[in-house]
Formats: sequence, structure tokens, C-alpha cells
Amino acid sequence: MALLRSADAAADAAAWRGAHAMALGEILFIARPLIYVLALRRFSRNGNRDSWKPWLLSLAVDLMSSYLLRRGSSRCRVAAGEASARLAAAGAPAAARAAAASAEALDWSRDEAAELRRRRALLALYLLRKPAFDAGVGPLLDGGERVLCRVPLVNLLVSRGADIVRGVTGYYTYTSGS
Repeated sequence: MALLRSADAAADAAAWRGAHAMALGEILFIARPLIYVLALRRFSRNGNRDSWKPWLLSLAVDLMSSYLLRRGSSRCRVAAGEASARLAAAGAPAAARAAAASAEALDWSRDEAAELRRRRALLALYLLRKPAFDAGVGPLLDGGERVLCRVPLVNLLVSRGADIVRGVTGYYTYTSGS
């Protein structure tokens, strides 16, 4: 019986740490826009978005949020699986089945998994945000536009597409997904 209690205590502690990591990941995701605005006010002159510090801080918060959600989820799943194995080895099949069922319940639902995929896709918007756009993507876009502007009909599509990307960069990449 002592073995069962120690297995439960270890699994509970690991699950507790995993659940708290997941909660902290969600808090960071929710607080990221506020952190970005505060960093923008602190490190940028007159609200100019050319400073790298707010961009890097926002990216770091997004990456840490994603990491904590993945790490917390895997910790909870591992803890439930280990508890199930310990309980089965100790001769408590009903408790082992219950622990295995709780491990399955810890998997992300279809909507939650879709939300996590959406959040990972939003990381690509960092390339369209200033100053990364001005330093990397913008010059590439300009170079491609210069090369393709020589091709009839294609030049109309390329110039219109480049204008749309530049317009999106100024506003949409900062407000979408927040």
C-alpha cells in the first residue's frame, strides 16, 4: 500500500508541475500583446516600431508560451502513464485503468490542437513585422519585384502583391492573432 501512495504522490507532483507549466504558457500567450506594447513604449522613440528589443521580447514570450504548453502537456501525460504502469505492477488493475484513462483525457482536443497549430503559424508573422521586414523580407521582396517587373502581365500581379504585403505589414501583422 505504501508503494501505491508513493507512486500516486510522484505522479501527482509531476502532473501538478505540468499543469502549472501549461497555465503559465497560457498566461504568457494572453499577456504577450501587453508585454509588447509596454516594451514598445520603453524601447522605441515616439512609438516607432523600428527597435528590435520589443520585437525580440514579443517573439521570446511567444516561443516560451509554446514551449511551456508542450512541456506541461507532455509532463502530465508521462506522469499519468507512469502512474498507470506502477499501479498495474503493484496489482491494482482498476486503478491502473483509471490512470491510463486520465492520460488519454490529457490529450489535446481537436479544437485545442487546432488552436496550437494556429499559434505556431502566427509565428511566421514575425517575419512581416518591423524591424524584421525592413531588414530581411522587404529587400527580398523589392529585389523580386525588380526582377519580375520586366515580364509583361506578371509585373502587374507582382507589383500589386508587393503593395498588399507592404500594406499588411504596417497594420495587420500587429493586430492579427492577438
